[in-house]
Amino acid sequence: MTEYKESISNIRNRIRWFCFYAGLLIEIGIVLVDKSVFVNPIEGRLFQITFLLFGIALLMTYYSKEEWMVILLAGILGTISYWVTGRNEIIRIVVFIAACKEMNMKQAMKVLFWVTLAGCLAIMTASVTGLFGEVVLTQVYEANGADTRYIFGMGHPNTLYCMMWALMLLGMYVYFEKMKWYTYLCLAAGSIGLFLLTKTATGICIALFSIILSAAFRYLPKFRTNKLIRVSAISGYLLCIAVSILGAANANCVLDYYWGRDDSAQARIYVLLDKILTGRLLTLASTEISDGTLQTWKLFAKPDTTYYFDLGWVRLFYWYGIIPAVIFLLVVLYLLYYSFKKNDYMAVVMILSITIYTVVEAHFVSVYIARNYLLFLLGSYWWQMLPEKERI
Repeated sequence: MTEYKESISNIRNRIRWFCFYAGLLIEIGIVLVDKSVFVNPIEGRLFQITFLLFGIALLMTYYSKEEWMVILLAGILGTISYWVTGRNEIIRIVVFIAACKEMNMKQAMKVLFWVTLAGCLAIMTASVTGLFGEVVLTQVYEANGADTRYIFGMGHPNTLYCMMWALMLLGMYVYFEKMKWYTYLCLAAGSIGLFLLTKTATGICIALFSIILSAAFRYLPKFRTNKLIRVSAISGYLLCIAVSILGAANANCVLDYYWGRDDSAQARIYVLLDKILTGRLLTLASTEISDGTLQTWKLFAKPDTTYYFDLGWVRLFYWYGIIPAVIFLLVVLYLLYYSFKKNDYMAVVMILSITIYTVVEAHFVSVYIARNYLLFLLGSYWWQMLPEKERI
């Protein structure tokens, strides 16, 4: 009987492992195609396949009653969202995160890192060799006129820098314990060099922030245990969300200011914020119905909320609705708190870096699971974060 149970367990583990990694590799492939010049005509079908694969992996995983309850409640949220908005991302994400429970997530993130890196290098090489994709892009980026910047097959200089920074962030997480001081110097030098090619101000700022914060946690023991650092991290997270919400609520003030209809102190504050965000608030207010502004948010988003813009946290509320957005942000907030408790300091760096970047850009708010590394962190810890499972 014991041998039979072990045999069944081995078969279950193999099926779970195969389905999970098959789904992960397909999700990575979808992201890489999206970042290239190719158009994926079967993207929706591939999402259905990965949903099925992660679903099988979920069924091959053992959960407690409390864990099943969390999965059920999250699934109900995703189902309501799909019924109201027509978007299936929440259901797909719930199944993926649940399927992560018995997986070695550090190993999965290594696979994510190396396969994504190989794919990005292939895209860049193809552009340089003339196989497909452009090496540079000349257009008007700012008020100073047209400029030529490097894109290496990824469509836009911001996209190129974002992918390289995100991969650097993921690599630092995976190999945090092995990072040397000179590795940080090399990463900083590479980040500056890429900035000279792309002139992406947001990219270089967040890259240096990630590198410096990671190095501080790696080499300054007192920095890890300083309560002020923990309070500052949580406060910084909340501030980023508050800035996003206030920006969406007052974006029309910016438009009114430029039209000469509002010259109040409040309007001037948001004009300054708009300049810091390089005109992104004005972009929200300039559409026909001011898509993305607070007045267009619903408890669950409407099916026609499909407008694309850069402000990531604003897009989260606009695309999915207030209820799903608030729940996700609270879960990530607790993940940040829990990462400190688990002494997973590179997870703290990743959460804060992504939080800050998402105020400005929307790379991590998309239909692509393999682009949002927060989902992998949640996959690592969600079942441990439950009160009865918590291990401090």
